[in-house]
Amino acid sequence: MGSEKVLCSVIKDGGDDPDATHGAEICATISLGPATEEGLTITGGVGVGIVHFPGTGIPVGEPAVTRVPRRMIIEHALEAGKAHGIEPGKGIIVELSVPTGEEIALKTTNARLGVIGGISILGSTGVVQPYSTAAWRASVNLAVDVAATNNLNHLVLATGLASALALRAVAGFGMVGVYMPGLRIIADRFPDRGRGMAMGMFVTASYAAYSVSLAATGGLMAVLEWRDAYLVMALASLACVPMMYLLLRKHRHEPIDESTGRLDLSVLGNRPARLFILGYSLHALELYAVRV
Repeated sequence: MGSEKVLCSVIKDGGDDPDATHGAEICATISLGPATEEGLTITGGVGVGIVHFPGTGIPVGEPAVTRVPRRMIIEHALEAGKAHGIEPGKGIIVELSVPTGEEIALKTTNARLGVIGGISILGSTGVVQPYSTAAWRASVNLAVDVAATNNLNHLVLATGLASALALRAVAGFGMVGVYMPGLRIIADRFPDRGRGMAMGMFVTASYAAYSVSLAATGGLMAVLEWRDAYLVMALASLACVPMMYLLLRKHRHEPIDESTGRLDLSVLGNRPARLFILGYSLHALELYAVRV
């Protein structure tokens, strides 16, 4: 990379241990800069996440490099610098990068822990233990630390797919209370000719709103405390109330029938209805369970 910088990289070999970073290229670019108290500065490049929540043991705004790897990097880089006779008054800058880090991070819990933009550089010994639970335990401990530091008083842990499905079902109660009544209101207030398009628009707008709200909340959390970010988005959602009134006030269609509010299983006798229910159930399973 020229006379001022040097780049070295290694391919992560997870061995028999299931690891999302197996096969990833881990890069370090070394250059010289102003002297610092430690004698070395660690920065994050492409694919290395930045810490946004307190509680990880890493200052907010710093690259996600945990204590042990940081110590190892500092010790070995300073030792190498001394062996190669670095000029007095010069400091070493180590930029860590992972070209595929952003893609790998999607398979981890980093975003939930406030590590955004890539993976974390973490470890305890530098030695892979095949089929160990050490990394899993460390990730759970880290999640608990982040939650405690951010005053989250209630944690729910899932140990597998079955418990995750149950928890997602509980979390989905709120969506059922909004999404399904919305579909019923649309069905009742629009005539046959425009009902299909109206319901399609409602479904499309709902999923678009979920995506926008998640993106906006993430952006707000970069400058606000997480509770304030959620409060801002909750207040913004109140704008939907007058908007819904204005959109629906001209539509006064009579309900198709009067609902008793009871579960009517006789609909299962209709084959097209059964197929529709099965298809939508599989869609919901893929959307909310497989993607957990």
